[in-house]
Amino acid sequence: MLGPVVQDEISPPSDAPDPIRVPFEAIDPASVDEFAVWLTTAVAAGAGDVVLDLADVEIVLAVGVQVLFDLDRDLLASGRSLRLLRPARVVRRVLELCAVPERWLV
Repeated sequence: MLGPVVQDEISPPSDAPDPIRVPFEAIDPASVDEFAVWLTTAVAAGAGDVVLDLADVEIVLAVGVQVLFDLDRDLLASGRSLRLLRPARVVRRVLELCAVPERWLV
């Protein structure tokens, strides 16, 4: 008899857009401006909803979360949405402490 299937990583729904891999280990005051420029460019390349893959992000501080809130506001105004995929445990905790919308967390 086989045991339960354990999924190591949560995947986005099959109809979700391709994730955009965030190439930053830290999103903090030293990198937030560069992150904001990168994010604006990455998001502008698409027209649908945005799924950010946070697998490489080890830490995000409040300044980085604010960039995500700003992005979410802009996306919602254009009928799009934001989702965050595979945040590390500490990153997820920071996001939760910053009271990000539950709809962000895939």
